[in-house]
Amino acid sequence: MTDYSSYLQEALAVVKHSRDCKISEQYEKIGHMYLDHLCDLDRYEEAASRSVTLLGDNKEIWEYYFYKFNDRGKIQVR
Repeated sequence: MTDYSSYLQEALAVVKHSRDCKISEQYEKIGHMYLDHLCDLDRYEEAASRSVTLLGDNKEIWEYYFYKFNDRGKIQVR
């Protein structure tokens, strides 16, 4: 795992359980940074598996990542 991946995972762990609204916003931002980082490393399966936890029920963000995966040819229909 790269240092940047470790850094992002640690940052997520720190802010995950906070009830502070501003910190919750940081969790979302860090989550997006982490997913983008995984995509940049071509680790789409890992990004997809972590999306459920990191994206929550925000439809706009799910749509963003769907198109990101699709544009890079990573959506597979079975």
